[in-house]
Amino acid sequence: MEAQPPPPPTIAPTNEAVKERWDQFSELYSENFRLWSSVAHQALVSALELDGGASILEVGCGAGRHLANIRKEAAFGAGLRAVDYSTEMVHNARDAAAEAGAGGLGGGGRG
Repeated sequence: MEAQPPPPPTIAPTNEAVKERWDQFSELYSENFRLWSSVAHQALVSALELDGGASILEVGCGAGRHLANIRKEAAFGAGLRAVDYSTEMVHNARDAAAEAGAGGLGGGGRG
């Protein structure tokens, strides 16, 4: 039997293609995905003992479900920012934070 040539290399998607896919997936993710229960997350954030001088960055904020917990536990004056690879996820997080009374969120998506 004659040796077969190796298959052609798989071309990895570009960063822009991955970001576009996450942007398209963001609404479904926001409506359905729950990684931590609210009670468990509240306990984790509470254990951080955030003070008024804290600057808080949530990396990979996703749909922003936990931003309200963070805002509740952070002392008055603490800065809260959130970032995600997907710009749409950041928009969803900003909306979720505002609805939960955790306004004043700064941040952005990967451009």
